[in-house]
This record gives sequence, structure tokens and C-alpha cells, in this order.
Amino acid sequence: MANTVNGLLTTYGSVVQVQLNYLKQSSSFFFIGKVDAWPDDLNPESPSQTQSYIKKAFKNVFAAKALSSANFSPVVPRIDWIKGNVYVPYSDYTDVLAVDSNGVIISQFYVRNNYDQIFKCLSNNKGVPSTVQPLLQAGTTDVTQTLYLADGYKWIYVTTIDKGLKKDFFDNNWMPISFGSSTPNPLLPAKMGSINAINVTNSGNNYSNGYSTTTVTIGGDGTGATAQANVFNNIVQDVLVTNTGNNYTYATVTIAPVSGLSGSGATANVIVSPVGGHASDPVSELGCNHVMISAEFDESESGNVPTNISYRQLGIITNPILKTGIAPTSTLYNTSDLATVSYGLGTFTSGETVFQGSTLSSATFKATCCSFDTSNNIISLINTQGTYTLGSSLTGNSSGISRVLLTYSPTSWSVGSGYMSYLENRIPVQRSANGNEQFRLVLRF
Repeated sequence: MANTVNGLLTTYGSVVQVQLNYLKQSSSFFFIGKVDAWPDDLNPESPSQTQSYIKKAFKNVFAAKALSSANFSPVVPRIDWIKGNVYVPYSDYTDVLAVDSNGVIISQFYVRNNYDQIFKCLSNNKGVPSTVQPLLQAGTTDVTQTLYLADGYKWIYVTTIDKGLKKDFFDNNWMPISFGSSTPNPLLPAKMGSINAINVTNSGNNYSNGYSTTTVTIGGDGTGATAQANVFNNIVQDVLVTNTGNNYTYATVTIAPVSGLSGSGATANVIVSPVGGHASDPVSELGCNHVMISAEFDESESGNVPTNISYRQLGIITNPILKTGIAPTSTLYNTSDLATVSYGLGTFTSGETVFQGSTLSSATFKATCCSFDTSNNIISLINTQGTYTLGSSLTGNSSGISRVLLTYSPTSWSVGSGYMSYLENRIPVQRSANGNEQFRLVLRF
């Protein structure tokens, strides 16, 4: 959430949709890079936002894979329903979307049940532990109606996690959600808001027992909402909404005995839904301000990505171009240059500097060896500097190997183009010839 000096700029839902649309509509590539070691490989340095650091990161990239809309999803913190936990009730007068320093929502006002159904808490029965899991049973439960459970909790259904999204965007900390109507919509049946719960704040006393011994009057600027009070042991135990009404921006309630009966002191709060009603826009209702990007590299990607190496950087490049000046049209790019060298003994080492010249300090050309294909004597090179010379020796600074450079094929990728939208430094990730690497990046907006 962004703040101004004299006001509040709310960004939940809207900013996620804008940013997500931008990422989907842009040409975005997930990349991996940096094969040379950190000073301490178990403690990688924090990325810097200096232009010098970003340029070096661009030159470290050796593979880039296109992202499609299927690689993105809004996510919210995963909150599983746990028996015995106390959950926070949603209220239109309480900032249940307040976040901590990491931008994660503090209040547990929604839960996921064992069937991936997500519910918002409308009442916690004055702070008691939850003992009955909310559950939407197909054919027997109206998704628009409040669940009144035996433990005194009230829940309203919001959405169910899509099975397809769960496969790629669900983990121990996050769960995916889908856009509903996407924006608050007063043209929906609830219009500006419906009343789905009324919670007793003072039970009063001396009332006559039953459901018809009191009159519940709902005020406000909407129409159609009705309710009845449950009186037991001569106090108002609860208020049941019998018609949710519509077009409320605020509402009040009074509880009075019917003519000829006694009772006084009962008060209650009315819970008014968001514009369009509960579940009309899960992204903003659940305070979503994070997007997960799920991407993977599969084995060698048909021979385009080396598998006998480790890498230490990954991230996203948005709107890169090729050296021809056009946007990339393929789904995967080997962004390293390929150098064919003469046959010889020994192998170049991934991460070492290779150079042409009498010494490294006086080299006319140098680069980082990404990998060495010993079957075809091809070195993939990144972080290149200077001008190469065919027919001259290419020497490995660490391995000491020296081979004659026979051919050189520069990548079609324009190294340094586009925006470095995201960069992450990691401990070495070892690639495997028969393994897949799946990454889940969570971006906060």
C-alpha cells in the first residue's frame, strides 16, 4: 500500500491487476546466469540497483525462456483452517488488510479448508476458538448465504482454488486466487453492499425466549435487509439475517421487544459487504498485493541450455530485443556466444575466464566460460570483452588449457536490452541432464 502525506492511496486488487496485465502483455523472459563463484558461495551477496551491477548481471545471463500468461497468478498468504485457532472477523469498519513490514496481511480473516475452498470470517463468536471447519457442500449450500456453525462462527464463501493454478502456484506460504468480476461492480445484485451478518455486541436482559419475541429493525441507505433475533435464557444470543438486501454503504440495527413483552439493552453491529457483494472480487477482498511467477527449465531444453554447470543468478527481463532490433519470437534463447576450438587434451572449466593474448592482464579478448562441450569442442561464452581473433589460441586462466579458436557464433540475443524487472542471487544451483528446475518467484506490488 502506498501512502501520501495527506491521504491514503489504496492499491489492493487494482495495482495487482495493472501490474499483472503489464507483465502478461509485455515480452517477459525468465533467465538464469552467473556460473562463476561468489567470494563465499554459501553466502551470496545482495543484488545492487546500481547500473554497473545490473549491466554485469545482464552479461552473466546464459539462458532466457519466454513467459506467458500461464506463468503468472495473483497469490495471497496461505492460511489453512486449523481447529482451535481464533480467526479475525471481517468488518467494513476495520482495516483487516493492514500489512506487516514485508507487505503480508496481519489479520487471519480468511481460511482455506481441506477442499481448497476459501472463506471469510464474519464472526468469531466474541473471540472463541474455531472448532468447526467451514465447508461448502455442493447442492446443499447456497454460496451467497452465510454459514452459521455450531461453534458460533459465521463464514461466507469467497472462492475455490483452481486445480490448474494449484499445480504451479501453491506452496507452504502462498495460494493462488482467480480474478472474479475483477473490479468492484455495483451492477451486481448486491449493488453497493449486502448485509450477510449481524453480530451481537450486548446480549441485554429480560427478553422473552424465542425467535418472534423481538423486532429487529435494520436502518441505513440500502433496502430489503431483514433479520430475526434468537432469544434464549432471556438474552439475545444471536441475530440471523433472513434477507441480505442490497445497495447498502452503511447500516444500523435496533433490537426491541414486541408490543406487550419485556427486554432491553441488546445491541449489535451490522457487517456490510464490499461493493458487488462478498466473493465478487476475491483479489481485492483478500488484500492481494503479490503475484507469483512460476517458471521452469526442463533438462537441456532440447540441447539449448547446458546441464553440466551450476548457476547463481535468476530473474526476469522485460521487453528485450534481438540484435536485429526486433522482439524475440522464440520461446527459448541461449544467450551465450558459441566458440569452436581445436581438438586437444584437458577441458575448460565452467566459471573460469578464458582469454586471447600473452597474459590475462594484457588480453585482447576475454570471457567467462559457461560450459564446454567436450564432444564437439564448443565453449559457450558469456560476459565477453574485447575482440576475438580466429586462428589464435584461447586459454583458460584456471585450467591452463589452450586451444585454437576456429569459429565463433555470437548469440542473436541483444545482451543488455530490456528491463531487469527482477534479479535474485542464490547459492549454486546444479543443473542436471535429466532433471527439471521449477522456480516460484513472489513479487510484491
